[in-house]
Amino acid sequence: MKNLLSLLFTLFTLLMFSQGNSQSEILQKLEVLYSKTKYTTADIDQMISFCDELSVYDPELSLAHLKKVKNKMRQVNNLNSITFYCSQLSRNYIITRKFDQGIQAID
Repeated sequence: MKNLLSLLFTLFTLLMFSQGNSQSEILQKLEVLYSKTKYTTADIDQMISFCDELSVYDPELSLAHLKKVKNKMRQVNNLNSITFYCSQLSRNYIITRKFDQGIQAID
């Protein structure tokens, strides 16, 4: 029993450590994309995908980054990613239980 508890504690600790690294890696990748001077449709799609991954760890932070992505989408005039963007936006507002704000943001 004692060995089982220590094994579970070790696994839990490793899981928590790996999640923290994943979030910081996602944020670093987003910052690299933000530092570009010109954006492509693929860059925008990748930013939205990173926001999707980030929403698992921190939906509020993901929403903040999605707002940045919105400005980048306007610069590129990228209409192809709007549905993907809106789905991620609505997902984060559902997770945070801010339904009214989500509807306004999508409108």
